[in-house]
Amino acid sequence: MILETAKVCTCCKQEKLLTEFTRRKYAYKGVERWGHKSQCKPCHTEAGRVARQANLEKARAREKELREQRKLNMTPEQKEELRLKFVAWNTAWRKANPDKVKAIKLRRRDKELVYKRNRYQLKIDELRAKCREYSQLHREEISERQRRNHQKPEVRERLRAYQQARRAQDRITARTKIRNLDTNYIKLIIRKNLGLPARMQSKSLIETQRLIIQIKREVRK
Repeated sequence: MILETAKVCTCCKQEKLLTEFTRRKYAYKGVERWGHKSQCKPCHTEAGRVARQANLEKARAREKELREQRKLNMTPEQKEELRLKFVAWNTAWRKANPDKVKAIKLRRRDKELVYKRNRYQLKIDELRAKCREYSQLHREEISERQRRNHQKPEVRERLRAYQQARRAQDRITARTKIRNLDTNYIKLIIRKNLGLPARMQSKSLIETQRLIIQIKREVRK
């Protein structure tokens, strides 16, 4: 038998005392009366939490709007009283939850590190881009300057004379190496005849090849 001081919750289907239900005002035949909600307080709280999670952005915007309205309607004394209550609550919560406070500090530090790293990386990328742009412009300027200079007859003639002198000097250097049996020349001969790379040629092999070439030259004489 359901007592007058009890009520069945439409959500959890349990019979609970009326103190477990939130009071509400309703109108019956034009007359306002006081009754109780059909859901108990725990079920009503859970339903509100689920609805808030389903529309989180809208709920946050609404909560922010309500806070702003309350702040506008509050007197300076009420604002100070609210601030002191928040400070007291925050201090008590920090003392009661040191592990959570430490975890929050670590997460905040990690976020700051990531933010600083991204900011510095962005600056580095900007500097690199500027350096590449400057280098490209510098190379283009040098290329354009060289192109203009090479179009001058005196520059072309001087470059042609330099190239001829360089080729003649290279020929003289090559003849000198062959005549003096330079080590690099001997290594080239061994690689051509035996197929051995320079790193696999020993000093004794090089000296032997040098001696063979000297004997052949003496025979030709």
